[in-house]
Amino acid sequence: MARVWAVLWVALVAVGAWGQPGYVWIEGEAPTTINVARDVRDGDPAVISGGQWLQHSLDEGQLDQLGDGLQLSYDFTAPAAGEYTLWLHLGLEFVRAPLEWRVGGGEWRTVSPDDLGVDLCGLGVWYEASWVEAGPVTLAAGAQTLELRATEPNGNRFLFNFDAACLVAGAWRPTGSLQPGQTPSGALDTAAATRTVPVAVPAGSDRAVTSLDGAWQVARWDDLTMDVDPYEPLPDAAIPADLVWRGVDVPSDLFGRPEFNFAHRVFYRTTLDVPAAAVGRAAYLDSDGANWIMTVFVNGQRVGWQRGTRMPWRLDLGPSLQAGANELVIAVKSPWYGQNVGEGESKNRRRNLPRDFWQHARQVGSFFPSTKGDTDGLAVGLTDPLRLVVCGGPVYVDEVFAQPRVVGGQRLTAEVTVHNAGAQPAAVEVLTSAVDDATGEVALTLPAVTGTAPAGASVALTTAADFPDAKLWWPGDNPAALYRLRTETQVGGATVDVREELFGFRDVTIEGKFIRINGVRRNFWNLLGGLRGATDEEKLAHFYAGNNRFERFGRDLAADLGPDLALRSKQLEWADRHGIPGRLSSMIDGMFITHELNNPDTWRFFAEQIEQMVRQSRNHPSVIVYSLENELLFITAALAYRGDIDRIEQDCKTYMLDVAHRWDPTRPSMFDGGGALQDNSVEICCTHYLEDGFQPDNAAPMGGLVSQRLWSWDEQRPYSAGEVAYFSGDNADHAWIGGESAAASKADARLAYGKYVRYMFERYRWNEVSMTHPWVAQDGIGEATIAMNELAAFTRYHNRTVWGGQPTSREVRVFNDTWSAEPLTFTWSFTVDGAQVAGAEQQITLEPGYAQSVNLDFTPPAVAARTEAQLRLVVTQPGAKSFDETQAWAVFPSAQPAVAGVQLTAAGEPFAHALYVLQEAGAGFEASLAAAGWAATAIADVAAAAPGGIIIVAPQYAGLKAATPALVAYAQAGGRVVCLEQAEPWVGDDLPAPLAMAGEGNNPEPVSAHFTFSQGQGLPLFDQLGPDDLSAWAGDEPTASALWLRPSGGARSWVAAGKALRESALIEVPLGPGQILATQLRVGSSLAIEPAARQLLANMLSVANAYAPPDKAVTWLAAGDYADFLGPLGLRGGPTTDLAASLDPAAHPILLVQGTAANLAGLLAQRAAVDNYWTGGGWLVVWGLEPDALAAYNDLLGTQHVMREFRTERVRLLRDPLTAGLDSPDVTQPGSTMMAPWANLRVASRDYFTTCVDAGPNIAPFCFGPVTPDREFTSGNGTLQLVNGLFNSDFWWYIDQIAYEQIPPAHLLARFPLPADTRLAAARIWNNANYDTAADVELRLDGQTVATTTLPDGFDSVEVDLGGAAAGEFSLYATSVRVRQDKKLVGLDELQLDRVTPAWAANGRVVPLTDVGGLVKYPRGSGGALLCNLKPTDEVAENIPLKQRVLSTLLANLGAAFGG
Repeated sequence: MARVWAVLWVALVAVGAWGQPGYVWIEGEAPTTINVARDVRDGDPAVISGGQWLQHSLDEGQLDQLGDGLQLSYDFTAPAAGEYTLWLHLGLEFVRAPLEWRVGGGEWRTVSPDDLGVDLCGLGVWYEASWVEAGPVTLAAGAQTLELRATEPNGNRFLFNFDAACLVAGAWRPTGSLQPGQTPSGALDTAAATRTVPVAVPAGSDRAVTSLDGAWQVARWDDLTMDVDPYEPLPDAAIPADLVWRGVDVPSDLFGRPEFNFAHRVFYRTTLDVPAAAVGRAAYLDSDGANWIMTVFVNGQRVGWQRGTRMPWRLDLGPSLQAGANELVIAVKSPWYGQNVGEGESKNRRRNLPRDFWQHARQVGSFFPSTKGDTDGLAVGLTDPLRLVVCGGPVYVDEVFAQPRVVGGQRLTAEVTVHNAGAQPAAVEVLTSAVDDATGEVALTLPAVTGTAPAGASVALTTAADFPDAKLWWPGDNPAALYRLRTETQVGGATVDVREELFGFRDVTIEGKFIRINGVRRNFWNLLGGLRGATDEEKLAHFYAGNNRFERFGRDLAADLGPDLALRSKQLEWADRHGIPGRLSSMIDGMFITHELNNPDTWRFFAEQIEQMVRQSRNHPSVIVYSLENELLFITAALAYRGDIDRIEQDCKTYMLDVAHRWDPTRPSMFDGGGALQDNSVEICCTHYLEDGFQPDNAAPMGGLVSQRLWSWDEQRPYSAGEVAYFSGDNADHAWIGGESAAASKADARLAYGKYVRYMFERYRWNEVSMTHPWVAQDGIGEATIAMNELAAFTRYHNRTVWGGQPTSREVRVFNDTWSAEPLTFTWSFTVDGAQVAGAEQQITLEPGYAQSVNLDFTPPAVAARTEAQLRLVVTQPGAKSFDETQAWAVFPSAQPAVAGVQLTAAGEPFAHALYVLQEAGAGFEASLAAAGWAATAIADVAAAAPGGIIIVAPQYAGLKAATPALVAYAQAGGRVVCLEQAEPWVGDDLPAPLAMAGEGNNPEPVSAHFTFSQGQGLPLFDQLGPDDLSAWAGDEPTASALWLRPSGGARSWVAAGKALRESALIEVPLGPGQILATQLRVGSSLAIEPAARQLLANMLSVANAYAPPDKAVTWLAAGDYADFLGPLGLRGGPTTDLAASLDPAAHPILLVQGTAANLAGLLAQRAAVDNYWTGGGWLVVWGLEPDALAAYNDLLGTQHVMREFRTERVRLLRDPLTAGLDSPDVTQPGSTMMAPWANLRVASRDYFTTCVDAGPNIAPFCFGPVTPDREFTSGNGTLQLVNGLFNSDFWWYIDQIAYEQIPPAHLLARFPLPADTRLAAARIWNNANYDTAADVELRLDGQTVATTTLPDGFDSVEVDLGGAAAGEFSLYATSVRVRQDKKLVGLDELQLDRVTPAWAANGRVVPLTDVGGLVKYPRGSGGALLCNLKPTDEVAENIPLKQRVLSTLLANLGAAFGG
């Protein structure tokens, strides 16, 4: 028989010698018998007895293994006969398996999964334990057996966790792992039990403040009836006598101590030592916040209560304090009481809801989410600092409200609330003055006011006086002008109380769609993360360097300001003093649909929240506007309660807007995301993400945009773009505006996105938007910040191409967003090829906050070819930050230029092929061509064109689909077709190469693009066109419309657009001796207005004129996934099984061979034939080189490659003729793992290549030994995160964090065994500043220090020359560290080891096409070899067509023919 693990704390009688009950304690993890394998799991020993408990679990697919279920027995000895109660410490409330128990072979009794336990403690997500009272049992003294059995699953799972059983005689209150009679005895428990707080007494009429922070006792009082009065305070005399008290720190989140995780009703207790001199004086608790319902008891008597989600509160203690020791008890009910439940449901069922799952629940309070509000709304208990304030007498000023007025005459009004804590009414007189905060001098004395304060109640008094010489509080002033409103309260002529409250003299008024501060119009904007820095000076410098002028005060901001300013009250005072204005957001946040808007209690608590927020913040001049909610209307109401939207809007007015106005009529309020409501009744219209994308015209109106089909700006009130331009997604998603460089890294993606943010700011300022708040961080956002400069000049249109020799006019709007009305100096110049050809300077007088348009009229010089030009715009004003921007422009010849040696005009040399234009009769497009310089014969039928000519299909040709067969046949017979933009372009099987339209969803709309990008810059198709010339074309329409998905196989894309450049705006389809070029760029309709359109058409015609068809067949030796992968490509050629016969460059000019060991051995056996194949111009494509084939591959190519597995890493495309038509997004595909859902950011794919070889200079990724597929990513001391090409800016997952104990001595950061015969040229090291930063480092080769350097204190890099030294090992050691946090972690972003190019790879014999070595070119003879390690399978199915496009493009660039 198994050893009995029973702990017996035995008393001689049923009740122990010290008044504790006799009991038997049984450890669940050590049964006497068990019918399944014993599975013991660890648990927190504060909760789980001995730190271990028994578990048995079966998932749905394992229930056939349940058999007889779980059968347990525990032998024990009863200390005495008598009546006992069985308590079971069980896990997994509500989902555990039904349990039966019995003692001594008696009847089986049941413990239901729904039986509630006490002392519920969360141990993990959906992983908790509680003590369940199983029932009474009569025991005889001596040997006994407890039996437990669970034979049925609960639903589709069987879950059972058992910690301990306790058979106890008498009453017992279980708590954690404590046995009866045991008490908490930790250091904090003892400190809290023995602590007495001495209370300070003021001298005279001042107030004395005593901090109550420190060790408090806390006891659980679990509530198994949470539905009874859930929102009410505890009644009088509610404190039980048998509670178990533990120590906790105040302030703190109570759930942070394991014994209190899921403690939803608790008592806090401490002792106050009150001097006799304090008795009779007013005293109140002053809290920075607690959560959620607090009931205060002093010496056993309830003195008051407060309900609030971590909002500051005060509570008068009345006459409850007595001389000597006083017991202060604060009962707290957690936010879990505030969960909404439906009819017939119980809050008890939600008591174990993990914090992570509040997103999926409904609530009546404002607990979650809370990132926009004060702080974490799910922290529980006395979460914030708490003080006891003793006043000079029984009467004191409880609240003041300073109401300055600037517009209409400077005047100060003060509302003063006087509270009388005494037992008799008091006649009071209040003397009020404004004290200059900087000098301490009284700047204004207001008239005295008198009144009678009732006993135990308050009286409100108002006084006012003109204040003509008040120093005004202005945004941007540092230090800002501030006053202290001083009140002296007198009773019977004696001063009994003095109070001071900080305020600023400024007002906020609204005039039409303008916001005015102190009568001056002010526009506000900011990016996220503006106030970052270690010191105040750094924070402010960073803020203004980003041209920010506003903030959003709340929990999000605390991450920037640091822990000292985590409390919003401290944030606001800091902002007051430094002149930082902002919006104050409430805790009410609807972005996750977590509020029950059909419950009246919800609105009641919303009203409380708004009142509390306004009353505690209304004296802060930095608060410009109240944001009453975040996305409650925009998301929760619009998506989940749309049918009730009218009623909800009315409730928003009643319980939020009206409440804010009642408590503060001096400021505007707004709903963050809900517009101005449908009736436009709110002072400010605030929408979220009401974006219609990039617009080429900054003056494009915004008033017609409708949010959620409900709210639009009527342009009669200020407009706030409360959140716009959320930066999210994979890097390549931002290639739509940044081109292929956006895919390189998150930093590059941010730079690309910065262009969009910049264009948005320009348009919003042009449209007089009052508040603009892109949801994107400031750092690394590039050119966005120039559009935020207080002085600015923006061209109306973003097009930057002009005709040479033709008069040009551009509208520019000049902005003055300073505080000054001093004249501006606006200067502009237009420079062509380094010489200024036009410009002017003028003085402009603008009221602050306004703008004025200026026309720039100039004539660029005639040019023979595209010529670079610059437009410089400069705005200056004395004392202001100047605006100075130089824009890149291009000047094109106004006469049609020569292209590829062929004069493409009707008067010049004729084409080698006749020109035709296919159009509807009388369409007249031939005239447009003639005006642009081409003479083309108009035809209405393809048959009218002579064979071998060039047919231009006119734009928007209605007969395209009907003419398609004839056009295809014309091209297949040797003709050329140039098809211009169509409303319904070719799609599907219209052409021999299948095409698909771009679009998303079940009802895709045609996709358009303002920004398009060439995929073969430098090729004849893009002659005389710059990289930016295919974007933002002249006119109001998109540059390209009705785009295709980028094709693979027979069709090639030459102009890409959209996210990850997945769309195409120009394709080529070779058709035997002929060709089709088709574009959806707005070429035909823009010939008269867009120089780049005319140039592109000239190039398309030139390419068509000189077209030489590809004619190389592809022969392949591949099987399985590799053969399947080739099927959709439509290659001309076919498979082979005879490798030797295929080494004929004339018959098989492109030979694709799967890189197996057998195939490479076969090639090596035919070495002479392979050399002849290359000499004859053949191209050998080795696809999917396998590790065991590497040696043969090296012998064949004369290389000495090492190989590694492809990993989660960045891939960069390298430019080469073989990669023409490809972009970096083609090789930077995302995987399936979502690592940042809030940003829609997926981990980089590890399925792109199979393996990589060392083709480039960086050898560091090849220092990890043999190929190991699915190699694990670990952290510390030179792991894969150091060589993945990914940075902290991409995501913190990608970097290496290295633990250390002490530096110095030198600590190893990375060690890399180097491949044989490596000579290192240089090392480049990127530092990481998430935690501590490595400072001084040693670089060692074979253990010897060869160089030292100091790493930057940030995320930048340093390069160290290693001189080409030969070595077998590289190591990096830190010899000093900069301590940032007490984490003992240093990070490195990336390490690159550049080698000296080995002889076998020199002189162009090895040409990497990607930086990781997954695509490599080897020129040999007149042909060569191409290593293509594209993986033919992928965990993301959508990536397969993208890879197929890459392979087909590579083959096409080798001259492969498709189709037939």
